Amino acid sequence: MSVVVRTAQDVAGNVGARIEHTTNRLLPPKQRERALENLRAFSERNPKLASFLAAQTALAGLPVLLFLAFAAATLVISLVTCVVLGVIAAFVFTLFVTGFALLFVVPVAFIGSCTASVAFVWGLIGYLVLQQLNGGETPAQPGTKVGDTLNVLTGGRLRDLVDRADSSPQQKELAVDSSQDKKVSLGSQATVENLEKRVKRVER
Repeated sequence: MSVVVRTAQDVAGNVGARIEHTTNRLLPPKQRERALENLRAFSERNPKLASFLAAQTALAGLPVLLFLAFAAATLVISLVTCVVLGVIAAFVFTLFVTGFALLFVVPVAFIGSCTASVAFVWGLIGYLVLQQLNGGETPAQPGTKVGDTLNVLTGGRLRDLVDRADSSPQQKELAVDSSQDKKVSLGSQATVENLEKRVKRVER
């Protein structure tokens, strides 16, 4: 019992000290003394009014204070509850919407990843096949290029077709025209040079 009594006394002492400290912060001792002096002077000047106010404060002041404390506590609890419920509702709504969106995002991302992987694999296979047909990374040797390989597979017909195309009349006409253009250009250059020489002679 002595331990319980001591604990109760300690708690009461701590509460009293806290109340006194809070009161001193809100109403310093000097201001309290002035207020008491003013109250005494007022009670001496108006004893009937002072007794009426004292009776009202003693009997109705405590319920009013309790009501104000109850209203303030209700407001604080309501605000805290609203904030907590709002945070919980926000998290729940976010999880629900995010989970619903994942039903669409995951398949789309998976299909896109698979498509990219397949395209990369096919590109790599095509690159390796062309590399092997061209003789690898080293300079291609005769008979190892793609055209030579196709020529071998067709039995030499591909080279014959290319030779026929090169020896066609149209190709020959183009070659003759190009040679004539070269001759004309050379002749015009010679004519210009001769004219320049004659002009220099006349000037001399």
